[in-house]
Amino acid sequence: MKSFKDYLTESKKTYAFKIKVAGKLGESFAEDLRSAVSKFSIANLSKGKSSPIQETQIDFPNLKNESVTVFDLEVHYPTTSPVLEQYIVDMCRCAKSMLRVQGANEYTVTHEEREHAKENDGKALLGQCDPEPSNNQGIVGEKHTMSMLKDLMKEKHAGEEYKGVNDAILASSSPRGTATEMPEGTSISPIGSKALKGK
Repeated sequence: MKSFKDYLTESKKTYAFKIKVAGKLGESFAEDLRSAVSKFSIANLSKGKSSPIQETQIDFPNLKNESVTVFDLEVHYPTTSPVLEQYIVDMCRCAKSMLRVQGANEYTVTHEEREHAKENDGKALLGQCDPEPSNNQGIVGEKHTMSMLKDLMKEKHAGEEYKGVNDAILASSSPRGTATEMPEGTSISPIGSKALKGK
């Protein structure tokens, strides 16, 4: 049977990130990066892998003809990509526009999606399908509300009487009588009776 210590060491969770740095790196950048992220208890830090120089990079669309170096990082201490990115920028003294930190489960915008957004002038596809706001006043708005209220005022709803199967058994009129009349053969209750209070 495993001890509690074994279960505890097996359950240690690591948090994976990709650190992408654009442009040519200094000689001491890898060492500076390792010392900076050591604060988060490094489980694994790979050597940087450089991509070939490309006209445009997916993560750096504003930069032209640059290579990107990617470091795979796993840490034990829980953190988020923006926090880690700002910390690396501060500790390694590099430009924020040249650095991207992405979590293992985070979604990144692909180059094709960026090109598609450029072709559509940055407008969302759903926004293009929606009618103009001025056309919606016929459907909603004060004018439509007032016309709907006028239509409701014109119609008078009165209940309709339905003749049915049980009409023969139901009474055609309500029984008439006064509240003070008592049917014959009934007696007055001694409790709460005014007639017996005086006795």
